[in-house]
Amino acid sequence: MDRLNYLICIILFLFVEMFAQQVSKPLMTSNEEGVHILLRGRYSDFSGFLIYRKEKGSHNFELLTPKPITDIDDPIEAQAILGTYWDYLSDFLKTSDPDALVFRMKSPDVSTILRYCGVPFAKVLGRYYCDTTAKGGQNYTYKIELVDSRGAHFESIETHYQVEDELPVWAAMMSYEQDKTKIRLRWKAPKYMEKVEDDLIGFNVYRKLGTVEERLNFLPVLRRDDIQWTDERAMEEKTYVYSIKPVDFLGREGMVSATLQVSVKDLIAPLVPEGLTAEKDYEAIRLTWLPGVAQDISDYKIFRAESMNAVYSEIGSTGRNQQHFSDLQAMGGKPYFYKIQAIDNVGNKSPLSSAIWSVAQDTSAPAQPENLAYELKDKNTLQFTWQKSLSPDFQGYYVERGYQSDKAVMLTPHSIAENQFTDRQNFNPGHTYYYYVSALDLSFNQSKKSRITVRIPDNRPPHAPRACDISLTKEGFIEIVWQPSMSLDVMEYHLYRNDGKEKELLKNFNRTLYAFIDSTTVTGKTYSYSLIAVDSSNNHSSEVKTREIKARDILPPAQPVNLKYQIRNKGVDIHWNCKEQQDFAGYNIYVSDSKTEKFIKVNENPVLTKSFYHSRRKKFYKITALDQSGNETVSEIIEVK
Repeated sequence: MDRLNYLICIILFLFVEMFAQQVSKPLMTSNEEGVHILLRGRYSDFSGFLIYRKEKGSHNFELLTPKPITDIDDPIEAQAILGTYWDYLSDFLKTSDPDALVFRMKSPDVSTILRYCGVPFAKVLGRYYCDTTAKGGQNYTYKIELVDSRGAHFESIETHYQVEDELPVWAAMMSYEQDKTKIRLRWKAPKYMEKVEDDLIGFNVYRKLGTVEERLNFLPVLRRDDIQWTDERAMEEKTYVYSIKPVDFLGREGMVSATLQVSVKDLIAPLVPEGLTAEKDYEAIRLTWLPGVAQDISDYKIFRAESMNAVYSEIGSTGRNQQHFSDLQAMGGKPYFYKIQAIDNVGNKSPLSSAIWSVAQDTSAPAQPENLAYELKDKNTLQFTWQKSLSPDFQGYYVERGYQSDKAVMLTPHSIAENQFTDRQNFNPGHTYYYYVSALDLSFNQSKKSRITVRIPDNRPPHAPRACDISLTKEGFIEIVWQPSMSLDVMEYHLYRNDGKEKELLKNFNRTLYAFIDSTTVTGKTYSYSLIAVDSSNNHSSEVKTREIKARDILPPAQPVNLKYQIRNKGVDIHWNCKEQQDFAGYNIYVSDSKTEKFIKVNENPVLTKSFYHSRRKKFYKITALDQSGNETVSEIIEVK
């Protein structure tokens, strides 16, 4: 019924366009029963019609219908009139409710079509009248009065008709197209002319196989300019003879209009093969599938691709009774995707099946990379190259780096396809690194590792000593102390001395010494020092400088003792004893009127003797001894009485 709905929808569109006129002459035909009148046209507010007739030469019309011809509202009466058409309409209009069926049947688009499909339809729709009193061979003028819903006459149609019992006649040429097992017939109908005698409404289609002929259409195939009708029940490799006959609206057939012999070709491809599976075999993949249901399958073709959406290429075929295939060209460890296709005896091909995939087994490791070499691009970049792998199942390379020859970390979490690798990092100058490269195949078998040793040139100066300080020893020498450099490759330290005039290298020290006493200084002379670290590659650190310091001893001279005095005139003579050392510089004399007050020095220059006359006698005296480094020792205080 879906197919019929489709055809009826097409007919509806074309036919309504052909006959959608405001005022249309009726279709008229005659037989032994009388003159049959089918009212055409689509009118708004149409309720029914009256029929009048007058004979040739008469001036007055005779009313043939005492009351207007109207449509049938009672479903029981409508069903009785339609007979076997009722079930067809129920299926076509998709309802089993009698009231709903009659209502849908009267819709403008449906009723426009159905009125032409036979007298029972036209009766129920209120569009048919039969003049049973008409005589054969007579000429009549018929007048049709259209009545609206209020019973008022709103349109009048007159037409002349000569009563003749003739069957419809039409000659046509048929052609066809085949779509799988469907045969689509085509032919052209005569263009409709506005004549009441043109009572050809459509065609019946017949199909003959051998000596058996059957009518294929239930309702007439309605007339239009270009007609199509599809035989959906044709069978492959059968030869049919199709014919069409013209039909009037009474359902009477004329002579055969056209015939066409059609040999139905096998255009139906087999169904897609189902149940495709793949199993791993050693360096091969075995495919199996279920046999196709079509009896005319001749063979199966196998297709392969290297990714799901890539182009699939045919790699082999099997006979209809062989539902298995081994791909012996599959490379171990590499995924392959497969589809199959069924072919029938005349070459129809099924669609390709859904894809499945598998990987052949492989336990052999690839060859290890050869000719591993490196180049130091800059202080932070090492580039490695090696000979490209020729293994057909090669996947990529792993690169590792170690700070020791027996320990390494992976630099490539995922294998790389290129036969080169660049390692960028802050390399430690002068340090040795160990690099390893191995090959990986598609089964993830890893080759032996190729190793190369890389020593990074040391062109980076070491860190300077972190601090450098100086101090005086009690002997008057200068001691230099420093904290070591943080660089691990420092081999020695260079110590420089500057006396204000020139800078000289004083001494070199190994990396384990962090202090030195300069005993070659001159007392009273000012010095400063600087220190650099030197690594194993003779790189020199920046210079660390000390403050300036004057060379002198820090030991005080001997204390003056045995102070004595002698009053002379207004002054006083002071005498004392003191052990004079090598760097003796003299004595200073201090006086005060009170022990608690400040003592005042009374000599301008250091006294080199162990006696001193003070002309302005004071009550308290003390003596200090001086050395050349400025150290001073104070004696006891004596009181002059």
